[in-house]
Amino acid sequence: VKDNASSSLAQIRKEITATMSGISRSLQSILRAAQSEGVVDKDITPTMRDGRLMIPVAPAFKRKIKGIVHDESASGKTVFIEPEVVVEANNRIRELEGDERRKILTEFTNFIRPLIPDILQSYEFLAEIDFIRAKALFAEQINGIKPVIEDKQQIDWIHAAHPLLFLSLQKQNKQIVPLDILLEEKKRLLIISGPNAGGKSVCLKTVGLLQYMLQCGLLIPVYESSKTVSYTHLRAH
Repeated sequence: VKDNASSSLAQIRKEITATMSGISRSLQSILRAAQSEGVVDKDITPTMRDGRLMIPVAPAFKRKIKGIVHDESASGKTVFIEPEVVVEANNRIRELEGDERRKILTEFTNFIRPLIPDILQSYEFLAEIDFIRAKALFAEQINGIKPVIEDKQQIDWIHAAHPLLFLSLQKQNKQIVPLDILLEEKKRLLIISGPNAGGKSVCLKTVGLLQYMLQCGLLIPVYESSKTVSYTHLRAH
């Protein structure tokens, strides 16, 4: 959110910047004095811990700088001290950041509250579009098409493929063995036999999965001349 979104927000952020600058100047002054006394190394700079600017010091010298020890490094070789002269300023920063969050949330909430119905409608619309796009991309992956749908009991699939098996074999640069299957109102039973690992289970799973995919509005990997039953007819029976 930009500073000029409201005058009060601009004022809060201006005060945060000014207070941070004051803290930085104070820390630099303390740091230079500590460096001249050999309390901290020359290359040490103030560091941010839990949103507060502090000075990293070796544990042996932590009493040399008046302030609050807030934390220590994982190795225990460094402690982080908040000099007492900047404690109040750091507290003020926390207060201002709280005011900033409340100001932004309050004004933004008031702004969007009248738009909630439109936002929810847009959310549902985008979700639907995203779902349709996902189905289309998946259909491209598995070479899915919409077969001829007729209002009668039938499964007349040519070169039907199990989509997950197809994708798995594709990654291995292998070809799937498709199946042709025909079930009609007068020929509703099919006996599947064969040796172990001959594809009986894959055949059954392919039929069940592809039919369920159709009922969910997904395109299936079959040839274009394939035919299937309409969902309304299937549900009626």
